[in-house]
Amino acid sequence: MYGWRRRIGLLVPASNTTMEIELRRMMPEGVSLHTSRVLLTEGNEEGLIKMNEYATRAAEEVATADVDLILYGCTSGSFMKGEQFNEELSRDLSKAAGVKVLTASTAVKNALKLLALKKICLITPYPENRNVWARNWLKSLDCDVTKTIELIPSTKSLTVSNADICRLLPELVYSDIKRNSPSEADGLFLSCTNLRTIEIIETLEEDFSIPVITSNQASLWAALREVGYKKAMKGYGKLLSEY
Repeated sequence: MYGWRRRIGLLVPASNTTMEIELRRMMPEGVSLHTSRVLLTEGNEEGLIKMNEYATRAAEEVATADVDLILYGCTSGSFMKGEQFNEELSRDLSKAAGVKVLTASTAVKNALKLLALKKICLITPYPENRNVWARNWLKSLDCDVTKTIELIPSTKSLTVSNADICRLLPELVYSDIKRNSPSEADGLFLSCTNLRTIEIIETLEEDFSIPVITSNQASLWAALREVGYKKAMKGYGKLLSEY
């Protein structure tokens, strides 16, 4: 039987082609992943709000796979209106599913708190308005964003699609971060579950001597700890190897 140890459900934006693959690559033996896709028509605020509404049915569906926990795999869709909105989203989806739903934003929040990171270099593929949401949310968590690195330069009128995000190669993401030298930060946060990151986490930690948090890495870490799996996992940064 697959998932003989634990089963984790995942709600992922329908156009996301990265999160499932990264989670499966990191997943320990005996832990299975079961996904329900959620329609995302547009990457703007209205589209994300509608996706959150569609997520209720998706949560109910994936819960029938007898999962121990469900991840809501959209970072900006959960932090877009602040931490209270994030908590309410998690609570509403948990009620609908009958099993705990943990958002990517909550996972990141818990990781930042555990590692006591307060000065954050924010790295995103987001359009301008979503970077504002991210900085405001981090500020509400008492984190100071010392620098924002835009992986795909954009404006409010020219948004970034999920298809653009998933095409960003990890080595190019690494090069952008290296070139922008986040020297004042005590941690790096690479936000977005559709952004490929797991190949470069440990390289970034070695080069800058600070912890690296990514949406997918933090989501898996938080989910595994929530369901009682606490064994160290090598290859994906300090968060999974030491906590």
